[in-house]
Amino acid sequence: MQRMGRGRGNRESEDLPGENKFNVFGEKKENMSARSISAGLLLFSSTCSNNMSRFVILLFCIFFVSLAHAQRDTITWMKPVDIRAERFHFTDPGMQVHALDTSKISKLTGFTLADRLGRESMLFMKSYGPGSLSTLSLRGTGAAHTAVVWNGLSLNSPMNGIYDFSLLPVFLLDEVSIQSGGNGPLAGGGAVGGAIYMNSGTEFSKGVSGEVMTGYGSFGQQQYGAGIVVANGQLVTKTKIYTQRAENNFSFTTPEGQSKIQSHARFRQLGITEDIRFGRKDNHLDLHLWYLENEREIPPHMLTQMSLQEQQDKSLRAVAEWAVSHDKWFWSINGGINREEIKYTDPEARLDELSTATTVQATAELGHHFSKNFKLISQFATIHALANCEGYATQQQQEQWSLGLKGVFENHKWYINASIRQRFI
Repeated sequence: MQRMGRGRGNRESEDLPGENKFNVFGEKKENMSARSISAGLLLFSSTCSNNMSRFVILLFCIFFVSLAHAQRDTITWMKPVDIRAERFHFTDPGMQVHALDTSKISKLTGFTLADRLGRESMLFMKSYGPGSLSTLSLRGTGAAHTAVVWNGLSLNSPMNGIYDFSLLPVFLLDEVSIQSGGNGPLAGGGAVGGAIYMNSGTEFSKGVSGEVMTGYGSFGQQQYGAGIVVANGQLVTKTKIYTQRAENNFSFTTPEGQSKIQSHARFRQLGITEDIRFGRKDNHLDLHLWYLENEREIPPHMLTQMSLQEQQDKSLRAVAEWAVSHDKWFWSINGGINREEIKYTDPEARLDELSTATTVQATAELGHHFSKNFKLISQFATIHALANCEGYATQQQQEQWSLGLKGVFENHKWYINASIRQRFI
């Protein structure tokens, strides 16, 4: 299909659309030379005084015009093109899903997920500065009421229920979406405010590709990242590494009007991810690994002159998933582990405390298409959490499991979704 546009001259508004003509099976080509000859003969006939000459010229003009219009159109046959798209996300009634732009330009402007989420109008990000604690609030709820899920694995701390978004570099994330609305509690963990979903975008392809990212900012801020993807059609591997550091030696004014430079506020971050997918689209096995290390100095507050406090965060996460889909049945099994360590030191107070938390999670889903308009999905999930710190007399543990059921009916006029979930602790 070719499109030919023609605009009208002296239009009152540039927003008015011009005239468009569409030739479905090619572009018509007419003999312009015949028209030019006929126009010339007409012009010549206007200067003749003899009636007989005018009559002869008029016959010639009619002959040439009829000859030009009698020519066959030039037709170009094009091969048919089949365009297909696979729909994999449902927008349920009462649920708002907003996907973040994690393109390369966005990765350069938002170095951590806290920086990126802080630019979204629906969210409130409470941050204590670059490299410091950052918590999220959705729809006016607390930070513990927002679920943070990475490839199906919950990242919320079992000790306080929150997650520090300054520990999530955007460069290591492929897909980030924000879910808010009435279906938030279906994510589990009392997520009445909503949920943040992060997934690794490993798709079957062929070839080798890579990317490199560098960034510099004020107060000694530096970011470096590199990634490589190797695929042969059935096996896809993706490796990414990211590091960030900053001095944070900015100047500020105290309530007494004195100008000072912030001290003891530097931080350093290192992250490595590995994603592997094997199989094909309807039967594949995924493996995701993520190691994160963060070191930061805690600066003094307004009532102290100096600080020697430091905090180290380390986390290791692993997720394995097997997904199979057929004409009528589809199922998936997901299992993962998340281990976190937080070490806090304060030489002045003689504190050297280590807190550890381990979460083991397993989820199984089974679905069936009863017809082309109706399907039913059942889910079973279990979570086993362990926590240990010097403030606990003994190691604390918690085990919970849940059952869920979801029915979806959809046609060209209606979309009906009903979900129910029960959690047991």
